[in-house]
Amino acid sequence: MLKLSKAIEDMKKEARLEGMAEERKNMCKAIEDMKKEARLEGVVETVVNFYKNGASLELISKSTNMSIEEVKNILLQNNVELRMA
Repeated sequence: MLKLSKAIEDMKKEARLEGMAEERKNMCKAIEDMKKEARLEGVVETVVNFYKNGASLELISKSTNMSIEEVKNILLQNNVELRMA
């Protein structure tokens, strides 16, 4: 009976450890997602600021390795009025 009780306790412990490992994995993913989002927010802010300070779509596109359409979309999504070329 003692061996059975120990085996059950060991299984419970292993289940808890597996749960903790899964929780840690989820937390790591959440942190990575937040980092990616923060970097994207920084790129968006940079694109908007450069454009508002007179940089051309072409210059911003080259500087950020984004297409001109991507740059335009960022500007439009942030309510920035595009200048006529």
